[in-house]
Amino acid sequence: IVPRYKGVAIAAFDVSHDTQVLATVRLPDGQPLPPGIDIWRSTRAASLISGYGGAVSIERPQAGEQFEARWRGGQCRFTLGPVLPKSILSGLGPYPCEPIATSPSSR
Repeated sequence: IVPRYKGVAIAAFDVSHDTQVLATVRLPDGQPLPPGIDIWRSTRAASLISGYGGAVSIERPQAGEQFEARWRGGQCRFTLGPVLPKSILSGLGPYPCEPIATSPSSR
């Protein structure tokens, strides 16, 4: 809708809010997950990226959902705890990221 010169247009539309959380992930030594790490979940179409301080933004999180973080120096796995329904950017964690052993055939 484009109004005429000096005109006004009013538009109404529905707005929905998905649940989104900001989870904090820590490596086994207690340090935060470094920024820029790819985080995967097999049931999700796209990967997530870690931010500063181990922060990971997760849309539509599910309690018990497992994620894998992979980078050149290693890989680890963390599991989400309880999630409040309809929360927007609430903080979760910190979650420990447990190391994943690599098999010799996968190297």
